[in-house]
Amino acid sequence: MVLVRTIADKTIVIHSWRWLVAGLMLYVANGLVRYWYARLAMHRPKLCSLAFSLGGVHGAVTFALAFTVAQTRVNRPDFNLVLMAECVLIVLSLLVPTIVFRLILKPTTTDTELEGEVTKVHQAMVNQAIARIKQIYLPEDLRRRVLYDLNAQIANTTTRQFIQEVRQVVAKPALPIEQRQLLEEAYRLAFQEERDYLAMVTQLEEKYRPAMTSLYREIIMAKMVIFSSNDD
Repeated sequence: MVLVRTIADKTIVIHSWRWLVAGLMLYVANGLVRYWYARLAMHRPKLCSLAFSLGGVHGAVTFALAFTVAQTRVNRPDFNLVLMAECVLIVLSLLVPTIVFRLILKPTTTDTELEGEVTKVHQAMVNQAIARIKQIYLPEDLRRRVLYDLNAQIANTTTRQFIQEVRQVVAKPALPIEQRQLLEEAYRLAFQEERDYLAMVTQLEEKYRPAMTSLYREIIMAKMVIFSSNDD
């Protein structure tokens, strides 16, 4: 608000272009000092130093402090020159990063995009395990049971399938030792396929690596639930 009022005040805005040149010189000098400070004192790389030199609003504090000398013996033209030069510095510090950062910095992934990518990876991970289970030998009732649990990971099951699964478990509360071992091996293979797929994705897409932690935890939880239920 103060900046707009200052620019709108005809008694402050002088017709000479010295304030514009002074503002440009201040902006360049300010940016160079910040850049070399980041490079030499903070030991930052070039791109990080450039972002540090351009980022933030520059000159706002100096602009505010300039009003404290308004009542001193400073000449009015010189005081107005300082105010307008600071206005140029502030405006440039707002406009230049808005343009330059879009050119030199990689765009960040939004939460919506990240959630969509995680959902796609989740589905692909489960589909990888399903495809592997379909390739191995398993009795059909055991294969159906494993496939049901895998589809349940991505909520790809219906109420009817759930009821059928409950009936099957009630009808066969205990499996023979041979079938139980086959079932456990099938689950281990499925979970290993899911982990291998996640490992491949995290190596190819590093920006999604933190989000993949939730999927790793899901695999661990599913493994704990499955094998604890089998032990029961």
